[in-house]
Amino acid sequence: MAAHIPPVKKRKLKNGHSYLDLDDPKVQGAFRFPADTLDTLPECARPAFELVVKALSTKYVRDAEKVYQAGTLSVSCAVDMLGIDYDQENAAYNWALTSDEVKQAENVNLSSWAQNTLDMIKKSRYYTRYHPESLTRTIIDILLCDRLDFLDDNESNHHLHVASEVNIDAPIQNESAYGWGRVSGRADWTLGYGAYKAELGTVLAVVEAKRGGYASSAISQLLAYLAGVQDARKDAGKINYDIFGIATDSNVFEFVVLCHNRCAYVSEPLRWSMRRSTIIAFIDHILRKAIESSPHTTPVKKANKHIMKYDKYLRDTFTFGSSEESDISHDEDDGQSYDVIVVEPESILKKAS
Repeated sequence: MAAHIPPVKKRKLKNGHSYLDLDDPKVQGAFRFPADTLDTLPECARPAFELVVKALSTKYVRDAEKVYQAGTLSVSCAVDMLGIDYDQENAAYNWALTSDEVKQAENVNLSSWAQNTLDMIKKSRYYTRYHPESLTRTIIDILLCDRLDFLDDNESNHHLHVASEVNIDAPIQNESAYGWGRVSGRADWTLGYGAYKAELGTVLAVVEAKRGGYASSAISQLLAYLAGVQDARKDAGKINYDIFGIATDSNVFEFVVLCHNRCAYVSEPLRWSMRRSTIIAFIDHILRKAIESSPHTTPVKKANKHIMKYDKYLRDTFTFGSSEESDISHDEDDGQSYDVIVVEPESILKKAS
């Protein structure tokens, strides 16, 4: 059965304004020039002429752009539209902590102030009766502040910052089925090291919140945002393209990673009342692995052996698929190590001697 495609928003025409029908052959013909036009112009005029032609053609293409809202897509539609390899019915796309990490997570707790505050909110009759998305956001703000304080990144050149309400666009990959355009939306939070929240190329993780009972509905939205961030990191020439995500209603948490090969893995739904320590450990590992993926944020600045083979390094902590066995060998002793060198405003890698 074909995936449901939401209707594309159309711009309303305003009375009193004049409009050109860009599908009119006469209008399109006005944008065409003889093939030898450029050769007949003086050398000094050619750059300006090329800019005019490019602007006109770009104008025509932009008006034909299709924009889909991330919050309206199903999971199957989002992955097909954005070229993501993911099947929510296939155990091969499961993501989890290794059994060793789950055992160690039994001793993981929030700080006392954060735990006491969360307990008070969750026991409130306002929370239990309606549980709106606004209260979910309050709880996530507390969690992020607490776990970022716990994160050991004192030696990093740049630190993670939390930005809220971040606009993210992901270009459509499957244009033959959906047309030329993009998937657009506004992420609840991004975590990155950029000076401005619009710098998507510096984002390493995305968090999406929902009202009580709707955590899983955020997965399609989150996948679209991760794809948009990954595209931005590729365009910016970053070293690693693995992007992490968290979807939650504060009762149930699901964790997502979009790997460099555009393959997505999603955890099972974890309930806070039963798996609190595992959830906290998952968040801690995502934050830690996120900062270790970039020379700007890694605290390991000397003889770093994992930053250039990051996907293999992730398998020390996480399982991908239904088994903990991996077909990728991981032996850091045979790998090249790197030092992080600061050349303002960049942090670059140099092979360690």
